Amino acid sequence: MPQTCPMCGATLRPDLNYCEVCGADVSIYNQVLQLIMNAQPFQGPIFNQPVPQQPMMQQPVQQPTQQGIVCPNCGQLNPPDAKRCMYCGAELHKHHHFW
Repeated sequence: MPQTCPMCGATLRPDLNYCEVCGADVSIYNQVLQLIMNAQPFQGPIFNQPVPQQPMMQQPVQQPTQQGIVCPNCGQLNPPDAKRCMYCGAELHKHHHFW
């Protein structure tokens, strides 16, 4: 199978270290290609080792509690009794659930 230039895809002549079409230096390319073609698959103990398990947390992470009303306009947290957002002035609506 003929080799092709990694830059332009033109067919390379095996006796030249450059591409006749684009002028790319392919001397390193030929060396790397030979190394890849002659490479042996790695066989070693690293692939036979069990995956180490992560230790479990002793206590669950507690979520922070929100005290106040989140502004529907800017997303900032306001005091629970606020009527308007102290950051952008938008009207704050308290949510009433009927279930």
